[in-house]
Amino acid sequence: MGSSAPHSDFGFLTILAQDDVGGLQIQTLGGEWIDAPNLSDVLLVNVGDMAMRWTNDRFRSTVHRVVNAEGMNRYSIPFFFDPGFRTVVQCIESCQLEQNPPRYPPTTWGEFLTARFDANHKYRQDRDAGA
Repeated sequence: MGSSAPHSDFGFLTILAQDDVGGLQIQTLGGEWIDAPNLSDVLLVNVGDMAMRWTNDRFRSTVHRVVNAEGMNRYSIPFFFDPGFRTVVQCIESCQLEQNPPRYPPTTWGEFLTARFDANHKYRQDRDAGA
């Protein structure tokens, strides 16, 4: 009933409209789960893994989950704002210094997304293993 396991979104930003049921929780850097404010007429914005990569971890992707303690139907409308499939993703120059070099090698959004799907979906692992 509207629950999800802890995860971060792969892309750049996720813009989320929620209903009145709530249940979205965000994990702090210390590992604590806190309830996301459920405010009417407000859009919640999650930073995704791609934004974290582009900014050299200046902006951290938001680990989140849904806990539906009420057992009611829950609805949310996410908008995933992602780059084009062939977009080259490398650390933004203003997010790196000599003492803080890029943490991630350059890639494309398509290569990154495909690798994430391969790592997270068993059917893709079975396909690659010849099963």
